[in-house]
Amino acid sequence: MIRALGSFTRGRSDRGATVVSSLCAVRQCVIVSGVKTLTKQAMIDTVRMISKDVMAMIPQALERELGDRTDAAIENELCTLNGNLNAATYRFLVLIREFDLRRAWGDWGMCSMAHWLGWRCGIGIVAAREHLRLAHALAELPETAALFAEGRISYSKVRALT
Repeated sequence: MIRALGSFTRGRSDRGATVVSSLCAVRQCVIVSGVKTLTKQAMIDTVRMISKDVMAMIPQALERELGDRTDAAIENELCTLNGNLNAATYRFLVLIREFDLRRAWGDWGMCSMAHWLGWRCGIGIVAAREHLRLAHALAELPETAALFAEGRISYSKVRALT
């Protein structure tokens, strides 16, 4: 992680260099002095502080990185990410179907799977019911499910087909 942050901040802001220096200092302290000299809470507090700084740098770093990329490279990443999102959405729907079949949402005192999705996943009730409908419909459409699992078709297309 430290090596990755070093290349991430090379030629960047002083803030990035400070974060990397802090990470290296913590790592060196642990290596040289041993874990016993650094309390667990001190380590946790340091990691939290560094994490906030690193997370604040990510949007700016992404924008700088994108400025150096070709249109074709951005297009390729867009299509790859979209396929990954489609495959992840398929997996999400399969899990929804299984959780619903087990009626596990009832363990939480919910009156339906759609309500559980709203409560635990922050999905609106109408969208949750649609997710549930698709989740069960995919069980009857193996070819569509296979394409969706591979990321080759989108949630919108699956909705249209069911």
